[in-house]
Amino acid sequence: MSFFKDPFIKKFHEKLIEEKSNPYITNPNRNLYELLNELSRREVKNSETLEDKISELELKITKMLASSLIKYKTKKISKFLSLSISNPSYLEILSLVEQRLYKRFAEKLSLIEITADDGIPIVLGEDGMRYGPFKKGDIVFISESFSSLLIKKKLARLIMGEST
Repeated sequence: MSFFKDPFIKKFHEKLIEEKSNPYITNPNRNLYELLNELSRREVKNSETLEDKISELELKITKMLASSLIKYKTKKISKFLSLSISNPSYLEILSLVEQRLYKRFAEKLSLIEITADDGIPIVLGEDGMRYGPFKKGDIVFISESFSSLLIKKKLARLIMGEST
């Protein structure tokens, strides 16, 4: 039972309680990652009114809940992988995941603004990652290879990076 009134924060709180109450790895719920994606898009407004200040605090609380949730999930995954070290198929999976994560973190990113009037739906990039959906005016960090494609098609403009 969550004591938060904001349905968005309430969902995060419920996911955190669910994660804490189960000692095993839970099924990766796509809804959770959609919530995290939505959270990453939310911005703090200038706190002029009491309502704005409350919204700002709620957003900070939600980000703390999301951080805690990710830490719990990561700890469980780490424990699971260390227990399965003797199984070669798990080691192969771990190797593939690590390579993909390394590639993602080592990849150069560009900061772009989406300029397409109709926005951009979810797209599968050549790296196998899903991008979007984006709406006009969204400002996002995205791989240089994908950002250069969007810029060439005049769906985005470069703010910072090396995309051509």
